[in-house]
Amino acid sequence: MFVASATLLSIVSFQFEAVKQHSAPSALKKEGDKDEMRNVEKGLTKFPLPFSRLKWAITFPKNNSRSQNSQHKLYTDLAWIYDRIYPRIFDYKGLYDTLAGFLEANSCRRILEVACGTGRLMAILEENGYEVTGLDLSQEMLDIARTRCAGKLLRQDMREMRVEGSFDALLCLGRSFGYMLTDDDARRALEGFNIALRDGGILIFDSFDAEVTRRYKFGVLREFVYEFEDMKITRRSKSPGYNETDITWFVEWEYIIEDGERRVIRDQTKLRSYDKSHLQEMLLDKGFEIIRQIQGRELTLVARKVGMPRKEG
Repeated sequence: MFVASATLLSIVSFQFEAVKQHSAPSALKKEGDKDEMRNVEKGLTKFPLPFSRLKWAITFPKNNSRSQNSQHKLYTDLAWIYDRIYPRIFDYKGLYDTLAGFLEANSCRRILEVACGTGRLMAILEENGYEVTGLDLSQEMLDIARTRCAGKLLRQDMREMRVEGSFDALLCLGRSFGYMLTDDDARRALEGFNIALRDGGILIFDSFDAEVTRRYKFGVLREFVYEFEDMKITRRSKSPGYNETDITWFVEWEYIIEDGERRVIRDQTKLRSYDKSHLQEMLLDKGFEIIRQIQGRELTLVARKVGMPRKEG
């Protein structure tokens, strides 16, 4: 595993561009590599590239994580791509089936979905009789969500939530918590989660698992192909390594869209993983107790609101 130095990764964002002479293998596996990504229709082609065959450019990212991630093209200019390919990445119906038992057992009917994206899970919840409010930072994602969801949609940053009413349950899934790049980000989000919930309300959220990140094979170019009747979308991604201090890393994507024309769009962002013990400390500090961990590649926790958040300082 290539692990970049903490100092270097805290200063620079690596961008990569594979040399034109390199091409991906033409044959794709019928089934995807489940360790890397599930429910990908055409599967995964994974091939390592020596660093000598990559062109590296170095850019200096803004320190403000909100401004950086709000410019993440996948959630703005490429929101329509997100809406098309993510049903091949996430099993939304299967996710609902997993959640339903927790929601029913805790008499949850009013739900706040934070980072609701284009509303695919929210729509399934509504179809099953739940009253759902969706919240997301991206207006482009919310515009798509409005085409399939009846409930209220709010454009807010999860770190600065101002939500009226006390919800029975709050969901923050799809590893969206991975954009909380600092402990301050995480604590502010968890405090907002607490305030939005009724006493005894349920929080279900997930994050990248730091244990998995430490074992992850960085420095490998990964390619996913999604074929539709009217187009083909190829998604490539690569990250050079992670910061050992805070378990953050930069990743760059390349999207190749073929629909009679061929377009190449590049995107990048920064993400973070969390250790369960660290999340548990912050949850306790913000008035939650963990009642269960849902097994999976992500770190998915179910917590109950047991008190009000402790104020900083």
